[in-house]
Amino acid sequence: ALLEGQAQTLAVIHDILARYDIDGIHFDDYFYPYPDDMPFPDSASYDAYRAAGGTLSRGDFRRANVNDLVESVHELIRQERPDVRYGISPFGIYRPGIPEGIVGLDQYDAIYADPVRWLEEGWVDYLAPQLYWPTTQTKQAYGKLLNWWAGQADAAGKDLYVGNFTNKLGEGGAWTVAELVKQVRLTRQARDQGALGNIHFHINPIKQNRAGLTTALVDEFYGRPAAAPPIPGATGRPPMPRLSVSEEGVHYEGSEEIRYFALYRDHKLCRR
Repeated sequence: ALLEGQAQTLAVIHDILARYDIDGIHFDDYFYPYPDDMPFPDSASYDAYRAAGGTLSRGDFRRANVNDLVESVHELIRQERPDVRYGISPFGIYRPGIPEGIVGLDQYDAIYADPVRWLEEGWVDYLAPQLYWPTTQTKQAYGKLLNWWAGQADAAGKDLYVGNFTNKLGEGGAWTVAELVKQVRLTRQARDQGALGNIHFHINPIKQNRAGLTTALVDEFYGRPAAAPPIPGATGRPPMPRLSVSEEGVHYEGSEEIRYFALYRDHKLCRR
């Protein structure tokens, strides 16, 4: 049975899916609270679970609650709006020592999130791990973490979009324009492993062209518009438009449900 918080979350998402023409549902990395001096007050729900015959440890109980929510949202989207993309931004380290040499918070035991399970079960369309460290920080090495996450997503047949701490630009000697450009470049080099893009947190440095960052990104990476990759196995999409191309231009006939489409011109064919 769903807990009260899970049920409320699903009700809100159902309302969003029903009333708004959205492209996706995205969760940040907040499941159980990050550790502090206050223990999480779930004794009543855990004791009720045990009294009803449950045998999981408290840690496994909490992970099961998170997994139930992730799976339930997946099922809701699949039933109501299978064209909507669903993904999560987990903390950038899965567990200390994975991959070898990585040190940091154990999200599996600290916030009870198991993103590898979500990939393996097919509950998400993509992950966007928060790789919020510079490439020079060896204990949280950006490149090593990037390749490990990309390998997990690729093995599950899912996409990976890397979360970058772009707002750190200018804080200390490590956070330079060159550093952020390098992080995007490394991500693109991992494309064959399933790394399909970057998510910048947050937008202000790009809006401000802070320290010339936007100019550098446009010059090297973002000079042209790009379409989002398709969702493997997605259904419920409108039919393709009917297009006819002549010297007068492009004539379009199609469903009003289509908001946009991309038309590519082959310059070699156009010269014939």
